[in-house]
Amino acid sequence: FRHMLYNVVDPKDIPRFEKPQGTDERLWEQAVHNNPDPTRLVPAQASSFEQLHFRVGQQNARLNAHLGVLGGIERSPSDLQKKHDLSSALKQAEY
Repeated sequence: FRHMLYNVVDPKDIPRFEKPQGTDERLWEQAVHNNPDPTRLVPAQASSFEQLHFRVGQQNARLNAHLGVLGGIERSPSDLQKKHDLSSALKQAEY
């Protein structure tokens, strides 16, 4: 099993990346040619299902981190609305 994937890297680091030793030359050249965003992606070869499984685990961890942040953002407007409603109700009660 050999498949090329892409890693996101800082654009200033792109020139430092070269074909890693042991990477299939044909797959590397094809991945470089088909790179959807050469300004921030570099090819990376997965050579086993274990490597692919590890990558899926990393992506799931990153997804869960993003979902946690989104959950906080989603709650924030609701919390602000509740504070605003309470503040408005208190001001109305004063008059």
